[in-house]
Amino acid sequence: MSIIGGVAWLQWGEANQAKIIAQTERDKATAARDEATVARDEADQAKIIAQGERDNATQLVGAWRDLREQLILTGHGNDLRSAVFSPDGKRGPIWNDQ
Repeated sequence: MSIIGGVAWLQWGEANQAKIIAQTERDKATAARDEATVARDEADQAKIIAQGERDNATQLVGAWRDLREQLILTGHGNDLRSAVFSPDGKRGPIWNDQ
C-alpha cells in the first residue's frame, strides 16, 4: 500500500509541476497579448495625432494665404501693376500703381 501511495504522491507532484508551468506560460502569453494591445492602441493614437497635426498644418497654411491676400490687397485705390518684397522679409512691399 505504501508503494502505491508513494507512486501516487510522485505523480501528483509531477502533475502539480506541469500545472505550475502551464500557468506560467499562460501568464506570459497574457502579458504578451496585453503589450501588443497597448502597442496597437498607441499606434492608433499616434495616427489620430498625426492626422490632427496634418489638418492643423493645412488650416494654418490656408489661414496664412488668406491673411497674405488681405494684406496685399488692403490700402490700394488704384490698380496695382507690380510689387517687390525684400528677400529676407524684413521690409514691406514696394509697388507701382501707375
